Amino acid sequence: MQARRYFFIILVFIFSPFFVYQMQAQDTTATDTTYFTSPEGSYWADLTGGIGTAGGGSSGIALNLQENYLLLTVLADEQFDDLFSNQSFWEYGATAGIATERQQFAPFFGALSVGVASMGWKRCVENCEYSANNPAAFKTRRGFGIPVQLRLDWRPYRYLGVGILGMADINFIRSFASLNFNVQIGYF
Repeated sequence: MQARRYFFIILVFIFSPFFVYQMQAQDTTATDTTYFTSPEGSYWADLTGGIGTAGGGSSGIALNLQENYLLLTVLADEQFDDLFSNQSFWEYGATAGIATERQQFAPFFGALSVGVASMGWKRCVENCEYSANNPAAFKTRRGFGIPVQLRLDWRPYRYLGVGILGMADINFIRSFASLNFNVQIGYF
């Protein structure tokens, strides 16, 4: 199930250049058609990994679109407590926020985003050592949360960057946070 979600997000990123904003303008006095593309826009994918409040690792993927100071992000994030995942948190959502302009502090980039997400929490309640194939051993809760992201990135190349991403999800079930290292691939 998790693999299908990540695969879908990767497919969206692969085909996103085909949906880049283009505007066709026709001058009534001219005989040719002129095309304009947005020189300010950037889009990229984040692959993240780090530590989380679940007591173990954190991983995720995000698709980002920036236009001037506006940053829009679609994200999928999961935290787990150990290799056997006796406790895990996940969220799938979208955020919007403010960001530095592309060339303002080049090659550095910073942003603060807030949004809405569908989230869940799974933990083992009995026979945790042998519960991998027993769904009844887990207690699962789902709900909605408010994801908050704070990021500082270094982009030495036009299509590749690295950075630090602080993430938190505030909700009524169990809030969680993570500090991640990220790799960015896209157009800045």
